[in-house]
Amino acid sequence: MPQYAELLFCVGFFVVYLVDELVHFCCGETIGHNHGPREHSSLLHINNSHRQVMNSHGEAEQNVSMASPTCCSGESSNARICHVNHTEPCNSSATGRAGLLVALSLHAILEGLAIGLQESASKVILLMAAVASHKLVVGFCLGLELSANAVGKTYSIITAMLVFSLGSVVGIGSGMAIADQGDKLTHALPVMQALAGGTLLYVTVCEVLPRERSRWHQKRSSPSAGLSQFAAVAVGFTAMTIINYFLAE
Repeated sequence: MPQYAELLFCVGFFVVYLVDELVHFCCGETIGHNHGPREHSSLLHINNSHRQVMNSHGEAEQNVSMASPTCCSGESSNARICHVNHTEPCNSSATGRAGLLVALSLHAILEGLAIGLQESASKVILLMAAVASHKLVVGFCLGLELSANAVGKTYSIITAMLVFSLGSVVGIGSGMAIADQGDKLTHALPVMQALAGGTLLYVTVCEVLPRERSRWHQKRSSPSAGLSQFAAVAVGFTAMTIINYFLAE
């Protein structure tokens, strides 16, 4: 089934994603990190031993530092497993935003290369419509991300959006130049399409999903928050798959 290779690859990704969220949903209350009385008592034992050693040498102090109750609070000991390690990466990091911009711009260039390498007008229009439909959403998300984290720097947002917008233009021009080389680069089109898909997969899996999952879990107390986000991602994937099959026919 070579024609279903990409679909099966994506289905495997979504199966693991769904299993992860189901584990958090079903076992979030029972699977916890117990840092309660045992850890508190062990810390007190260490403090008492330290105080006895100090007293034996005649160097005891009046104020002996004890374990802080806040770090061993019982309220946080039963925290959900899906909230323990979810910290928002690069919340206000300029490096993180620059990396996202570079990855999306590279993806736009490779998409433009795929368009420029097409040999017929119908294929160019078809591929351009597909690219434009998802680039609208990607551009909106990038603009929202930049405006949410930037602090009064409108020119930086405009510059970033211009760089992202010109990526497809540069890619199309480069693709047309490559196409003029004749049959020397007959394998360039599938390679460029594969690279474009790989860059988008990296951006989605390594940049967008971890950050948005972190934000979602921090802002929502419901245990079904992760499942709701998974449902939204799955609906978007299903819609794009249906559109892809209809366009292929």
